[in-house]
Amino acid sequence: MNADIKTKWVASLRSGQYKPGRDELRTPMQDGTFCYCPLGVLVDIARIEGEEWAEASLRCGHVLGPAALAWSGLKDSEPSLRLSTFVLLEARHLHSHYITAMNDDGNYTFAQIADLIEEQL
Repeated sequence: MNADIKTKWVASLRSGQYKPGRDELRTPMQDGTFCYCPLGVLVDIARIEGEEWAEASLRCGHVLGPAALAWSGLKDSEPSLRLSTFVLLEARHLHSHYITAMNDDGNYTFAQIADLIEEQL
């Protein structure tokens, strides 16, 4: 993964600026704001930096598309992370270690996911 983008992603996940969401990269809320999954935060960074593909991805995406992969340097549209044995025992209900599942099914906070991204990607 591109080191500069990773630094921005981890900082954004920890910032408290993004309201956590599930199932979609970005979900509109009734109050006019948005909530984001962790991958959506990454794509929003691309949008802020002027990447033309990012807005469309945020509107209709569940995973990272080819443009997001090329921009970020990630290899998988649904990146996965390793969890320690202790964490696995506590999170038995997780079907996978994908970032999306950790967010959607595992009730991991953005800060916890940021810690794992920082260590592993």
